[in-house]
Amino acid sequence: MIENTHPKTRNYQTLLLLLFVCLDLGFSFLQHYHVPIDGDMAESVMPSAQIKEVFDDPYGHSVFKTHIPHTNPNRYFAHATLNSYFRTAPFFLQKFVDPITSVYLASALFKIVLQILLLYVFSFYVKGKLRLFDKGVLLCIALLTPWFQTHGSKHYMGIIDDATSYVFFYALPLLLMMVFYLPFYLSIGSDKSGFKSIVVMVLWPLLALYLALSGPLNPGIILVVNLLIGVRYVLKCVSKKALSDLYKISYEKFILVLITLLSLYSLYIGTFNSSNLIHTIPLSERYEKIPEGILHLSRSIFGLPALLSIIVINLIVIRKQWREQEEAKKEFLRYLIGLEFSHLSTFFFFPSEVTAIIALTLSGTIQSC
Repeated sequence: MIENTHPKTRNYQTLLLLLFVCLDLGFSFLQHYHVPIDGDMAESVMPSAQIKEVFDDPYGHSVFKTHIPHTNPNRYFAHATLNSYFRTAPFFLQKFVDPITSVYLASALFKIVLQILLLYVFSFYVKGKLRLFDKGVLLCIALLTPWFQTHGSKHYMGIIDDATSYVFFYALPLLLMMVFYLPFYLSIGSDKSGFKSIVVMVLWPLLALYLALSGPLNPGIILVVNLLIGVRYVLKCVSKKALSDLYKISYEKFILVLITLLSLYSLYIGTFNSSNLIHTIPLSERYEKIPEGILHLSRSIFGLPALLSIIVINLIVIRKQWREQEEAKKEFLRYLIGLEFSHLSTFFFFPSEVTAIIALTLSGTIQSC
């Protein structure tokens, strides 16, 4: 363990970890910078006729009332964020570089900042510490960094898409979703509320609205995660023989109900997305082909077998190491719930976001560092 080594050795280890992370992030930035600009970005920054429908009906009211399809009725905030960023950042950068370079530089900066924030949030889920230069946190980030593929296996183990517009629809909402569930995650293993700040209590309903209407995956992921939270809460009340707690009103319940209703609304208006009308494969047939697809991925790429192997190995290590430690069992429960959240919110919905699972599968070894 890092803590059991000589102080000078620990300092060298910390510097080496920091150097490795910085070099990897620097190389990732260069890769992001040289990625071509995708065609979808232009029609959001300079809205085309189809995208203007999104801005004219940001909350999907007209779709809900008339049932007339139009483009992306439940993705307004993703389009708005993309539009706002590229209408401001490149112009600021043009004080230092030429206009064309400013667009590529703005894209690369957004991606690398998002990558750093994702690493930080994932490490917080694992270690529960905010100190960036904590040795355990740095070790966690160093172990996670190689899984952020910007080349090679990027289609299977990369969370930052090549297409800049996709980053606003997938990676950014994933980051915000992880932040949204942090108060609930922190309350696992205790009876204390994760909502202690007035600022957080004011911002979280706004964040719920943003998440529900900012991407194609968010509503489904949120409903699955909320179901898991609800089942855990019911089982907890039953085990404590405190069924009356089920009817108590709390801010946590309010925010979960709110984002659940918003997600259901988003899923409903999303069925009127004109971009999806060209797909004729029935939903039942898609689910029937999931086992076949998983088998194909397991045979054809290295990423999925490696990922599943890491999960299994870490589960074995954790159970063996923490078998007789009462406090560690609580941490193990938090780990499992966090793993299930990340697993459901990435692997089943979008292969390129599968990296999120790694942060939690590594927690078995990192928690002891």
